[in-house]
Amino acid sequence: MKLKTPIKRSLVIITIILLSVLIGIIYDSVWKGIDRKSYPREYSEYVEVYSEKYGVPEYVIYGVIKYESNFDSGCRAEDGGVGLMGLSESEFDYLLRLDMASLDSDSRYGPETSIKYGSFLLAHLHAKFGSWDAVLAAKTVPVTEWEDWLRDSSCYDEDGVFVNVPDPEAMERGEKIAEYVQKYREMYYD
Repeated sequence: MKLKTPIKRSLVIITIILLSVLIGIIYDSVWKGIDRKSYPREYSEYVEVYSEKYGVPEYVIYGVIKYESNFDSGCRAEDGGVGLMGLSESEFDYLLRLDMASLDSDSRYGPETSIKYGSFLLAHLHAKFGSWDAVLAAKTVPVTEWEDWLRDSSCYDEDGVFVNVPDPEAMERGEKIAEYVQKYREMYYD
């Protein structure tokens, strides 16, 4: 009789452990499913192409899309940004001059055009600023404002490296995009 009691206790403990592990696995699966719905990778056919073409990590592009439009290609923001990547008319005009292309501003709504030019802009800004933090902040202000930052000597360290975004609100918005970027990186790329 004494032998059965320790065996029963052991079976109960093993059962509790197995159920705990199973519940943990189910919870993790459900939570990941919810996260993937909140952080989709729609338009991947365009993101993959332009990520590779312009050297911008996919998770950066997805983070910007999440922030700017939440994947609504018909999005129109208060600041005038439209489409998936929230391209303003001044950004679009600036990019058209750099790319020597000719498109009308309504084409900013097209998913492929928005991702192409938005990715091109991110790559261009990264080449100018050298850090994603500054790029993400610059993406949230008009072209004329980030051009002023680039001319402001107080934004650079003694080695000529851009280190200071002078607009705290732009930095806050850039940090929000960076949170989305990090979430995409952790969920899909790490």
